[in-house]
Amino acid sequence: MDATHVKYIVGLNEYSTIQNVIDLGTDQSEVFKQVYETYQQIETAIKNHDSKLLRETLLKYNKNNTVMDTSINTLRKNIKYVSNSCTMSYSNGPLEGTIGKIKKLKHNCYGFRNLNHLLKRATLICA
Repeated sequence: MDATHVKYIVGLNEYSTIQNVIDLGTDQSEVFKQVYETYQQIETAIKNHDSKLLRETLLKYNKNNTVMDTSINTLRKNIKYVSNSCTMSYSNGPLEGTIGKIKKLKHNCYGFRNLNHLLKRATLICA
């Protein structure tokens, strides 16, 4: 969130900071303010790897008949795994990247007569 740089906001048709736009939105609706603050707390907890703050935020959330209720319920159901991902530094990003490369190779190399050629190319691409 940028509170210093002024830029033209199309919906408002005026120059303003992003912080001012968010303040306008949260002043208009108390429900939006609650949802936005909850979102910011969850984002901060995940960014700082603070599983205690994440758990506290999810458990104190009150339903307000918005789409956020579904997200919070899903996070509450999987709180063990979400808090575990906050404390651990492991990521499946590199594995997903390798799988994507292999899938693209399989698509591009459709029709190889020899499986060994495909496996060798996969090894070369992922090395």
